Amino acid sequence: ALNGGPGVCSEREVDIELPNPASAVATGVRENFPSSDSRMFHTLTRFQDRFAIIAGGLGTEDEKPLDDVLLYNPIRNEPGIPAFKLVGRLPRPAWQHTATLLPGADRLEGTEDDMVVLCGGTDGQEVFSTIVVIFVSSETSNLVIRELPQSMKLARSEHAAVAVGNLSLLVDGGWNRHAGKATDRLTESAELLRLERTGDEIRVAETSIFRSLARVRHTLTLLVPDSDGRKWVLAYGGYGRNRHLDPYVPIL
Repeated sequence: ALNGGPGVCSEREVDIELPNPASAVATGVRENFPSSDSRMFHTLTRFQDRFAIIAGGLGTEDEKPLDDVLLYNPIRNEPGIPAFKLVGRLPRPAWQHTATLLPGADRLEGTEDDMVVLCGGTDGQEVFSTIVVIFVSSETSNLVIRELPQSMKLARSEHAAVAVGNLSLLVDGGWNRHAGKATDRLTESAELLRLERTGDEIRVAETSIFRSLARVRHTLTLLVPDSDGRKWVLAYGGYGRNRHLDPYVPIL
């Protein structure tokens, strides 16, 4: 917000310089937001090319972790229908988690077999290793929010994740809290997760873990495969430690 506090959108119009002077930008309508209308550390993921899913977060007024899952629909037949709709709740309140869109068996994003995979996060007391999937049931056509019986090998929060295949994602870095310890420590590893789906049955078919830089608050993106067909993920920035220089000196 313009006064420096947290907010959903700016209080005034913001000028945008366009490359084409003849172009015009239409401003949208400020929508009413259900539940806690001011949050941070949540996830926002496009879904089926028409919708968006907002999951979890931390309320900025009372700093309470949230468990609600909202569906945003910008195209509605009736003006009275709210844009944001509460469609379910997470198994437990979570923030600092990741939400990754995975295309289904058709390998195409924006279709009915897409799913959103939520990994890790924290409620402020515990760091999670859980995996939650959000998808449309092929049997009932309803939106399903389900925690998988399998989990990541390590609990993580403030980590990064990116889709690397139609049913695979890479999870990297983050904080981890060890048993008996009061403070978190940086996780020096990444995990490659491969999911399998048969109808409405989804499971983690394979997971592998390997060493990575210890860092949080960084970004990941999938690059175009090289001439040999290998896929590369670029990890950039963040806060952590470089084990090759001095493991006790924080770096950006």
